[in-house]
This record gives sequence, C-alpha cells and structure tokens, in this order.
Amino acid sequence: VDTYLHIKDTKRNLLYSLIPTGVIIGGVTPVIIMNEFSVEYTVHYLLFSLLLIILVLDHRRTLPVESLKKYKSVVRKPVKRKAVISASFLSLINPGWRTKPSFKTRVWVKKPSSRSRVEQEIEDVLNAKINKSYSRREKKKILSEIEMVEELCQLEGMKPSYADTLIDAGIKSLKELAEENPERVVKVFADTDLLQNVDVTSEVAEKWINSAKTLVEQGRDRCRSDVFSPKYLNRD
Repeated sequence: VDTYLHIKDTKRNLLYSLIPTGVIIGGVTPVIIMNEFSVEYTVHYLLFSLLLIILVLDHRRTLPVESLKKYKSVVRKPVKRKAVISASFLSLINPGWRTKPSFKTRVWVKKPSSRSRVEQEIEDVLNAKINKSYSRREKKKILSEIEMVEELCQLEGMKPSYADTLIDAGIKSLKELAEENPERVVKVFADTDLLQNVDVTSEVAEKWINSAKTLVEQGRDRCRSDVFSPKYLNRD
C-alpha cells in the first residue's frame, strides 16, 4: 500500500502514505532496539534508514506553500565571498608588480620666462641639431656652427636662417662680415632660393656691416683694457 501511494505521487496520496510508513517504522524500530547490532539485521537497518528518509521527504512535500517559503528563507544558500588578493601578495609572486602610492605629490612647475622670437628660433635650431645622433667630429663641427650663429645673431634683425646663409657663403664671424661690402652680402642672399631672404636689401646689409664693425672694435677695446689692467700687470 505504501509503495502504491508513492507511485501515484500526489499530495493527497503522500498524506495517506504517512500512516503505512509510520506503521512500518514502528514495526522495525523494536527489532533494532531490542537486539544488539549485528550483520543479520542489516536489512532492518537499511529499511529503517530508507523509511526515515521517505518520511522526511514526504513531510516536506506536503507542507503548505507559505510554510515552504518560510523554510526556504531560513535555509539560505551560503554566501560566496570574493577572493581578495592584496597588492603586497602580488608583489611577492610577481616582482614586476608595483603598487601605487596612496599619497599624491604636488609638482611645482616653474613658469617659463618670456623670450624673444629670435631666441626661440635659435633654440629651435639648436634642438633640431642636437637631437640627431652624430659622431664626435660632426658634433664638434655643429657646436662651432652654433657658436657662429649665436655670434652673428647679435646683430639687429639677424635671424638664424640669415646666419646659416652667411656661414654657408663663408662669412662665419662678425669680423669677416665687417670686412665685406653690402653688394656681396645682398648677392649671397639673392643666390639662395629662400623667399624670406628677399627682405635682405643693401640698406639692411650695410647696417649689419656697420654694427659688426662696432662690435669688433668694442671687443678689441675690451681686450686691451683687460690686458693693461692692474690685475693683469700685477699677476705672478
């Protein structure tokens, strides 16, 4: 009867099956209690365990819906914790791992000073030449050209591009420029294909030559004053 009611497997039949299941358990229990544990009663032990499991399952399936919800709310699934790996542990496993500092450092940036357009052009030319890879001989040549450009750019209106043109033509210093004539200087710029060299006229060339002569004379006078100064004459 108990097997038949379980085969039908309806809520009503499960309720009815509690009676024969309880009767069977009641008949098996005294046999287990009255006798000592033995292999001969293995069937009784298995039957007793199976009936208990069936009784528990039937009782759970016959509970009302509300009671079942309460039962499920009490028996909750265990919460899975996320594995947290510290940065120090990662740094031990992988030496390449670097943790970021928790503090922020304030970087003070110095405001660049105002520069003239000519100084900026000179700096651009220097950076363009220095950033390339050269041999020692080429570096020495470039440094000498840089000194020439800086010397010629002392003149008013002289741009680094103008200074490069004069250096290519063989006029590499203020002294050499002071010995030139305006016509040749204008011809040097006229022979180039640069459009910006059109601004170099005979008046501009003559002004450069006169300024170069003045600077060269000032340099000679400064040299003479240093040579005949008491500090120079009284040296050991």
